[in-house]
Amino acid sequence: MTYTDEPQLLADFDLYLRGCRVSASTRDNYAGAVRQFASSVGARRPESVTLREFSTFLRGLEANGKSPATVAARRAALGAFVAFLIGREFKRPDRRAA
Repeated sequence: MTYTDEPQLLADFDLYLRGCRVSASTRDNYAGAVRQFASSVGARRPESVTLREFSTFLRGLEANGKSPATVAARRAALGAFVAFLIGREFKRPDRRAA
């Protein structure tokens, strides 16, 4: 199963987020972030992606002039996706702490 050729992966991620009571618009944004990241790493198995590649992706967003809020949103989306992949319970960040 890869990011780019397995639509079921994103459908399962959406179900996971629904179970975490994440809003529809946030689920759509998270799926978009995963697709954007997937296009940057190519057709690979999700478990083959390294932490360095996640960091490089996020730094690339910053270098391309994306706002800190956009980068933070992508970071949250990818964090939720990684939690989904490894089977941990997704916990929303405390927005008051930001």
